[in-house]
Amino acid sequence: MVINYREVDGLNDNSMFCELCCCDWDGDCPVHGPLKVIQDTKVPPGVGDRKRDVKTLPHFFSTGQSKISESSTGVWADRDLPARHRLGPYEGTLSTDRRQVRTTGYRWKIKKGDRVHHSVNAEDPSCSNWLRRVNCARSEEEANLIPFQHRGLIYFRFVTICFKFGYSCLVS
Repeated sequence: MVINYREVDGLNDNSMFCELCCCDWDGDCPVHGPLKVIQDTKVPPGVGDRKRDVKTLPHFFSTGQSKISESSTGVWADRDLPARHRLGPYEGTLSTDRRQVRTTGYRWKIKKGDRVHHSVNAEDPSCSNWLRRVNCARSEEEANLIPFQHRGLIYFRFVTICFKFGYSCLVS
């Protein structure tokens, strides 16, 4: 399974990009408001529940065979979804151990300023959510989700104006 996440810019942990204005704002967009939140299905963290990540899928997403050949599963949209939505936050175990940062492809680095502060590791499905199953795109053109750091957490937002039924979720 190949899921290789990268670090995201943490220089302004409070800024939000509005794709309609094409601007970064300190906080929510003053014209279009905050991104709408697609909530995870609520599932309490459970030690040993190896399917917890899948159980947290929102009702209009499903898992299935990935179109990324190196990955076994991916996440698909079960209906059209309008723009200006965010997914997350990305859940997992937190670590400040810099040696662990490169040990798994399920890890996102959280920055404070220009330095890595800690990482979120979603390798264990019993401690993570469905976003661990979102695969990385093979190119920027293929990506339909963009990761961003906001207030110390990792989220994904739609790249396209409308996220279409049948799209595979692929993060840049």
